[in-house]
Amino acid sequence: MKVKISTINLWIFIVAIIIQVFTVNYENAGIVSYLKYIVCLMGIVSSIYIMRRNHRNRVMGKDIKTLMIVPIFFVAVTIIKSMTTHTFSQRTVIEFLLMTIPMVYSYCLINTLSAEQIEKAMMATLIISFIGYLYNLGMSPSSIISSLIASSFSDSESALESSQFAGISIALCLYYLYYRKNKIGVIVSFAFVVFTFKRLAILMAITMVFLPKIFDVSKPVGKKAFKGIVIGVFVAAVIYYFAMIPQNGKLIQKAININLNQFTMGRFWRFSLLYNNPNYVNYGLGSTYTYLMSEWGFALEMDICRLFFEVSWIGVAVFIYCFFSVVRKNWYCTILMLYLFFNMITSHCLASMFSWLVIYMTIGSIEYLSKETACNRIKFKI
Repeated sequence: MKVKISTINLWIFIVAIIIQVFTVNYENAGIVSYLKYIVCLMGIVSSIYIMRRNHRNRVMGKDIKTLMIVPIFFVAVTIIKSMTTHTFSQRTVIEFLLMTIPMVYSYCLINTLSAEQIEKAMMATLIISFIGYLYNLGMSPSSIISSLIASSFSDSESALESSQFAGISIALCLYYLYYRKNKIGVIVSFAFVVFTFKRLAILMAITMVFLPKIFDVSKPVGKKAFKGIVIGVFVAAVIYYFAMIPQNGKLIQKAININLNQFTMGRFWRFSLLYNNPNYVNYGLGSTYTYLMSEWGFALEMDICRLFFEVSWIGVAVFIYCFFSVVRKNWYCTILMLYLFFNMITSHCLASMFSWLVIYMTIGSIEYLSKETACNRIKFKI
C-alpha cells in the first residue's frame, strides 16, 4: 500500500510528541533528552523535501521571518555581551534552538500537511499528552477525582497541578475552542486545562468559551488597537520588573499589605538573588538560568524579567512588537498572544518548545486555513 510523503511527515510529528510526553522527566538523561529534538529536525528535513517537490503557494513565510527577528536579535546582544564579559555558555545555544525549532517546524507543517492532517496532528497530540499527563500523575482514578474536588483555586493548590503539561493543554484548548465543530476535542482539551490546574490558563479557557459569542474574534486588529496593545504590554512588563526590585517590593508590601514573595510564589526572592549581584555574570541569553541553576538549583521562572536582565529593554520591546505583529490579522490570535505574554511576565513558558509548536500551528491554521475545513471527528487511517 502506497503511503503519501505528507502522511509520513504527520507520523514523524506524532512520534516527536510521543517521545516528548513520555520523556518529560528525563531532561538531563543524555541521548534520551535530545531524541525528541532529533525527530523534530527529521520532520523539518522531510518537510523541506516535500516543499521542494510541491510548488504550491507557501503561507506563513512572512510571519516566520518576523518571529525569527527575535532570537536573532537576542543572539546578537548575547555575542556583544559575551565578548565584553569573556563568558559564554551552551545554554545560549539551547535557548536559541528552543525558540527557533518550533517556528521553523510549524511553518513546515502548515505548508506540507492538509487541514485534515493538521486536525489529526492536534487530536493525536491531545490524546497522547492527556494519557502522558495521567501516567505521570501515578494516581488511581479515585485519587484523581478526590484531588480534583480538594483543589483550591484561591490558594492555587492541587495535587493534579502540572507545569510540564499546562502549556500544551491550553494551546490545544485554544485550538479547539476556535474550531468548535469537534465537540470531543473541545471537551477533552478544556478538561485537560482544568486538570493541570494553572489558574491563568483556566481563566483564559473559560473566557474563550464565551467571548466569541459576544465579539467577532475573527476580525483583524486595527492600527490604533495594535499600538495600544504593544505599548500596554511593554508598560505592564516594565511595571512588573520594577515591582520585583527588592526596595520597590518592600514599599509595595507596606502600601498594600501584601506579601510579594508569597503572591509570586517565591519568584520575588529569586529575583533578589540576581538584582545587583556582583557574582552574576550577564553574558546575555540564558545567563540567568546558568547562574541560578549552578548556585541554587532553580531558574527565575519569570521570562520577561529575565529578558530585561539578559537582552535589555530593547530586546523585550523587539520581542513584544514582533510577536504581536504576526497575530494582528485576527483578534482571537491576538488575545491568545496577550495571554502568553501575561504568563511570561508573571511566570514562564518561553522555553516550552512543544507548547510553542502547537501555538504556532494554531495561529497558522486560524490565519491561513479555512474555518470550514476543520473535521468533526477524526478517524486515523494509514
